[in-house]
Amino acid sequence: QMCIRDRYMGMHEEPRLNCRVWLTTLPSKEFPVSLLQKAVKVACDKPKGIAQSMMHSFKEIEGLFDEPGLQLEARKKLLFGLCLLHSVITERARFGTLAWNLPYNFSQADLLVAARQIVELLKDSEEVSWAAVDHLVVEANYGAQINDAMDSRVLRAMVADFVSSEILADNYKFCGLKEYELPKGMKTKEDYAMLIRDFPKNDNPELFGLNEAEAIQYSLDDAIETRSMLSQLISGSSKTAHQLQENLPTKVKDMIKELPGDLSKSECMKKYPIQHAECLNSILQQEVCRYESLLNVVRSSLLSLHSALKGEVVLSKDLDEIAQSISHNIVPSLWYTHAYPSLKPLSSWMKDLEERMGFLEYWVKEGHPSKFKLSVFFNPESFLAALKQNYARKNGMNFSDVFFEYEVGAEKKSKGKLIEGLYMEGARWDRREHCLAELTSDTIPEEMPAILFLSLIHISEPTRPLYISYAVFCLKKKKKKK
Repeated sequence: QMCIRDRYMGMHEEPRLNCRVWLTTLPSKEFPVSLLQKAVKVACDKPKGIAQSMMHSFKEIEGLFDEPGLQLEARKKLLFGLCLLHSVITERARFGTLAWNLPYNFSQADLLVAARQIVELLKDSEEVSWAAVDHLVVEANYGAQINDAMDSRVLRAMVADFVSSEILADNYKFCGLKEYELPKGMKTKEDYAMLIRDFPKNDNPELFGLNEAEAIQYSLDDAIETRSMLSQLISGSSKTAHQLQENLPTKVKDMIKELPGDLSKSECMKKYPIQHAECLNSILQQEVCRYESLLNVVRSSLLSLHSALKGEVVLSKDLDEIAQSISHNIVPSLWYTHAYPSLKPLSSWMKDLEERMGFLEYWVKEGHPSKFKLSVFFNPESFLAALKQNYARKNGMNFSDVFFEYEVGAEKKSKGKLIEGLYMEGARWDRREHCLAELTSDTIPEEMPAILFLSLIHISEPTRPLYISYAVFCLKKKKKKK
């Protein structure tokens, strides 16, 4: 605005009211809202799908196809494979933890740097040094951002499919898929661009190392999120919003009645004092204190909102935000800052809170339960660490020398703890064969049988692999409505 004003101040003629101004800006809270409302907004969305992502990435490096040097045919195929690898690892992120254990932000700069390095490597070489290519891609560029050992293994396996000596063969099929074949006779960059345009619009999940069932689950989650967004837009209409406001007092009153009772903090400390030989007592006391704090926040905010809706107190900004969240079945941000991690909508979140506190109440009154639920704890890692610590102190050894041995579907034993409430994604548990099996198209995430966590002494060479599958064990969650 200052630049436009200063420009017109130096002009002698009157400003023309029918002119158009093109403005580019980063997201900023200082941008005038009134100008934003009157303007025509143009946004650049991120490419979605392998075909679009490949074309976008190909345009970034197509100039490298025509640079002089040796190994021209090998260079073009390698650059094409690298471009496809970049598209796959970036698009793979949409599958969440099934794709990568940790989130990574691979950018076009990573692709461009790796492509230039490969071009320089092949520029004066008569033979391709595949060890050097593998090191540049796996270690120096993409692998440098990966902090998880299993993610590194996945990346190395993908590089072997997309950037390896096999790509130089005629009619090479990436991941063995016919629709992603590199035909013989590809000469110019226009040939490669035409090949990208012929890629299928719907991505084959096998290209990402996944199966059809996992792709179906992603589509269902995407549809649920879209429906949630549409429902919020519909609820924003004046008629729907008025109906929500009319039902809000009754809904708030019912939520107050359904809140679980307080846990007895004094009884917990009396029956389960902090002891050196029993670390679970301190874990229980911590969980009781955390749930008590959460319940106080939920109850006090609901009571204040109920009074505000009756006109007894002023409706503050925080109470208005809670009212809007309850109307749209979303957990209020004030509650979420004091709560455990969860992606459930408000109605399911309230039922889950009651079940969690019921489990802790049973623990306080009846003693240690026969089975523990990891989803109950604010910090499940501390509970597992307490089990190891108990074993280490009982046997007079270092904590770092203790690890877990697992037995799925075990019954209660004198040693170890049974853990339940875990769900598996990316695979399924075959209850007949007692092993992991591939997902089928009609398989939905189901609860795992109880797993026995047995603490054992660390040995230098484990008798069986510590990682037995790529399956992801997770707590049962639902998409959080935004």
